[in-house]
Amino acid sequence: LAQAAVALKPEMAAAHQALGTAHRFSLKLEEAAAEFARAVELDPQNVASRRALAELRRATGKAEEAVALYKELLAANAQDANARAGLVLSLFDAGRRAEAERELQSALTGEARDLPLLVGASYWYSAHGDGARALELADKAVAFESRFGWAWTRVAQGRALLALKRPLEAE
Repeated sequence: LAQAAVALKPEMAAAHQALGTAHRFSLKLEEAAAEFARAVELDPQNVASRRALAELRRATGKAEEAVALYKELLAANAQDANARAGLVLSLFDAGRRAEAERELQSALTGEARDLPLLVGASYWYSAHGDGARALELADKAVAFESRFGWAWTRVAQGRALLALKRPLEAE
């Protein structure tokens, strides 16, 4: 249906957004990114398409492109928690650790309850040998959301404990 919509209205941003979503659900990430890029080109004010494009750039290893897109989103709305989390994780992916850590600290001030950011950063620290920081972030995530329904907080906690060579606790 999305392909038919693009064929009928190739200059309609929503049609490209729909096709991008369909490709994304099919895990055709490069095709999805191309459609979201076209949607952004046709409608530069469409925040959903720009965010999806940023997420796809990060998912396909184009961290610097993702950083630029997330910064654009934050310039338009400094309170966009999803863009802030994406920016931090993209900065880590781009090898810009010091900048990522500054942004992370800024994002986690006060009563910040950004579970995707906490879990994503915890995963990054686990993968890069800093089990103590990974566990600190995972513990914060668990404190915010301890229910079984948000299982990724517990998975991050387990990975951090494994990084600290504490497998029995991780289990």
